[in-house]
Amino acid sequence: MEFDFCDAHFHLVPSLEIFGGNFEGSFSEKKMENPTENSLKVFLENSAEFFPPRQNHFFCTCAHSKEEFSMQEKILDSNFFPREKAVRAFGLHPQKPILENADFLEGLLQEKKIGAVGEAGFDFFSDEFKENATAQEEAWNVQLQLAQEYGAALVVHVRRAAQKIFEYAPKLKKLRAVVFHSFATSVSDARSILRRGVNAYFSFGKPILNGAKKALSCVKFLPLENLLFETDAPFQTLRWERATPPCDIARVYQCAFELRSLAERSGFCGTKDFSFAKFCEEMRKNFLCAFGVL
Repeated sequence: MEFDFCDAHFHLVPSLEIFGGNFEGSFSEKKMENPTENSLKVFLENSAEFFPPRQNHFFCTCAHSKEEFSMQEKILDSNFFPREKAVRAFGLHPQKPILENADFLEGLLQEKKIGAVGEAGFDFFSDEFKENATAQEEAWNVQLQLAQEYGAALVVHVRRAAQKIFEYAPKLKKLRAVVFHSFATSVSDARSILRRGVNAYFSFGKPILNGAKKALSCVKFLPLENLLFETDAPFQTLRWERATPPCDIARVYQCAFELRSLAERSGFCGTKDFSFAKFCEEMRKNFLCAFGVL
């Protein structure tokens, strides 16, 4: 039996660069700037084994530069992936908030080329990122306003900055949906966000395979209707991995299902008729609702 897998957050162009077999090292947006039609076809064929079956793969892919977004469009235009199952996002990433791209972002929203804004958010993980706090906040406010104005989902990246989410909760509750990518704080924080009226979805990836305690608790105990799962491919890895392939979404789903099954058997969830097929169906519904794919 085949199941639908919905990857709520990954990066199409960097994933293809790594798993297409043509490049080594880290992502550079110049590497795939002007491929020929034939080279792109070969490149995609070389990558196919690293992706879930096309007919079973829903995903949201985030780009953070004009060049990356342009390449992403070329890939999606190639029909390698069914466009109706691809949600595209563009954002001013907090680690590198390029404020000059705000007009480009609004243009994409006006032309209905994207279904989500992001990654947007705050990253205070390092001193270098903290020094950019003012630019992060400016980029955040621009994206918050655009997501509200155009009725788009907001994909949120937050590290060491959970207090900023509570500070902005009154504005977040005005958005159609907020997807917390790789949510890293506690069950109580997640519940507090929901109590504030935010239409929030909490997305989890390989940290649950790495045994991250907060992520494990969230997957077990948060309402099923507020959960999503992701790979963050190719970036979010297990301790011994160089890169994460998008097909690992199946591993994330299996781990998450086992966690929910354990909680259900212990009487914490009360989920009826719980099976892997039902779990996948519920996650597909969550994905479609979160990103407005009706």
